[in-house]
Amino acid sequence: MKQLDSILLIDDDAVTNFLHKCLLDELKVASKVYICENGQKALDFLQDCAQRQAWPALIFVDINMPVMNGMEFLEEYKARNYHQLFPGVVKVLTTSVNPKDIEKITRLGIAPYLEKPLKKEHIE
Repeated sequence: MKQLDSILLIDDDAVTNFLHKCLLDELKVASKVYICENGQKALDFLQDCAQRQAWPALIFVDINMPVMNGMEFLEEYKARNYHQLFPGVVKVLTTSVNPKDIEKITRLGIAPYLEKPLKKEHIE
């Protein structure tokens, strides 16, 4: 597998971020792994990426977070047309099995849904 330039993890759980980053580092998937603890910090990070034209190749976003949750992030991501400007892949990575969450994710048409924890199979 070709190594990606960067991956962005959006999740408020420090332990989850640590474990996911360890897996990504072990698999040597990306040169850099960035972490944002909520959707607002991720949007700020992506705004900076847009100015530098240096988008992460892959984004994993959780649904349940404080400040701005994953669903609000995805809605704003789409409103800013990042889904058209951004050449990478966005995946929802969450423990939520709520049918309403899955329906909202599907309706937005941006991100496929994966259950936590991040696994080698998800990366492949």
